[in-house]
Amino acid sequence: MTTILTVAGRLLPAAALAALLLAAPASAQEFPSTPPAPGEPQPFSLPEVRSFTLDNGLEVTLVPYGALPKVSVSVAIGVGNAAEGDGEAGLADFAADILTEGTASLSAEQIAASAASMGGSVYSGAGLDQTTVGGRALSEFAPDMVRLVADLTMNPAFPEDAFARLQSDALRGAAIARSRPGTLAQAAFRRALYGAHPYATMVLPQPADIQAATLEGARQFYATHYGPQRSHVYVAGLFDPEAVEAAIRESFGAWEADAAPMERP
Repeated sequence: MTTILTVAGRLLPAAALAALLLAAPASAQEFPSTPPAPGEPQPFSLPEVRSFTLDNGLEVTLVPYGALPKVSVSVAIGVGNAAEGDGEAGLADFAADILTEGTASLSAEQIAASAASMGGSVYSGAGLDQTTVGGRALSEFAPDMVRLVADLTMNPAFPEDAFARLQSDALRGAAIARSRPGTLAQAAFRRALYGAHPYATMVLPQPADIQAATLEGARQFYATHYGPQRSHVYVAGLFDPEAVEAAIRESFGAWEADAAPMERP
């Protein structure tokens, strides 16, 4: 009786399988023993960067670069979770996340629609030492995106319904985080490394701190820590430098908040 085996979904006689096995060593011997030579390095030139400072202390860096018709506009603000006081864990996140939820002249829906009409989107978020507000768009809309990001940064509306939703999301996220061994291990490591420093608490904020956060607290955090003297605007991609610079001076020049550069705790 001839033995039948399945190979790659087909039935093969044992004799055919044996022939394949005998041919395998020969094929292996023909495989190159050294890797192919690397290709020639591709030429790369660093883009010409233009930097300047507005009269209110806001620093600006323009980086024309790339071949795709896209542009990124971002504002880096020198404040984050490290600036939170006792019982304020997560307050920096609330102040940052609510920036895209509405301005003095635009609702959250209008902000999203405006960014979408430019072929892009907007975002905001806080880290340990820095908060970022920004957006991406097609190159032709670079000045318009600058104006939109400036509006988000300088004129937040702090809508109550948005804060309630963000607070609920934060509580849900904290509960999920506490069910993950990796997050618990990271929190324990940071407590051992940083002690009572905010760097230790931001990984796993206490639900009581999240529940204790208020809209007024987020508004006060913004008023205390946001300002041109601790902020830096970056624009990178394909764009008209003169048009973008004019939009930056027009949009951010009126920012009068007087938060000084942050001192690290």
